[in-house]
Amino acid sequence: MSKGLLFTDIHAGVKSDAEIFLNEFRKFFEDFIPQQIEKYSLQKGPLFCLGDLFDNRNSVNVKTLSIVYKTFTNLFKKYPELKLYFLTGNHDIYYRNTREISSLNVLNEFTNIEIISDIKKMTFFDRSVILCPWITNHDSSEQIFEQKADICMGHFEINGFEMVSGIKEYNGLSPKRFIENFKLTFSGHFHLRAESNGIIYIGNPYQTKWSDYSNSKGVYILDFKTFQYEFIENVNAPIYVKLFLSSIKKGLVNLKIEVPNNFISLIIDDKISTNDLDK
Repeated sequence: MSKGLLFTDIHAGVKSDAEIFLNEFRKFFEDFIPQQIEKYSLQKGPLFCLGDLFDNRNSVNVKTLSIVYKTFTNLFKKYPELKLYFLTGNHDIYYRNTREISSLNVLNEFTNIEIISDIKKMTFFDRSVILCPWITNHDSSEQIFEQKADICMGHFEINGFEMVSGIKEYNGLSPKRFIENFKLTFSGHFHLRAESNGIIYIGNPYQTKWSDYSNSKGVYILDFKTFQYEFIENVNAPIYVKLFLSSIKKGLVNLKIEVPNNFISLIIDDKISTNDLDK
């Protein structure tokens, strides 16, 4: 097998360490990831996280830290030869101008994990890969393009891609540079999954905000030999749902399917009595 699994922007501890998202973190690594490992024979990896394992760049909640530690401990007990590569994202670092202090350092004792805190060129299945963490104020973006490679994986702000729905990045890196230097580029940072001209924003693995609305979430499987990649949707995680009153009244919405375990916004776009609205 010549495949690897890519995910990004876990943001452990998101929404002030909300229990629902800590549970999603556990489910992702205890259920969803093992399913893909078994399906694609990735017991040895490689798996890549393209930044922002943690959410709070200033501090990590003790409970969140404990859950992260226990989750990876259990994962490596199940797959002792599994290899993970974690790129340092902007939410993983304390200072904005250096990656020296990083919450990812708590993972150093896991021999299965390699933390990528500087630009590094590696080889996987005879393909050259540039691994690039978040570019700080002290770095030059030119470092990314000093040497060509087959594939680039990073935590980038690339022009033309949506930062959030309807708002695109225009002050970041030129997509042309990536197209000229790499056959494929995979990036974290922006949470909306998107693909254009060989540049793939993976997106976060499950919805955590209303800005994720209607954007499918999951992971990517990459075949290093053929450069073919496949999106695997995480369909069991809660999603943000907009329900329109007019559609409910017309019987076009199955509330027993739409409502449970999801985040719901009820749009009052039709007349209704207060009593009926309460029901």
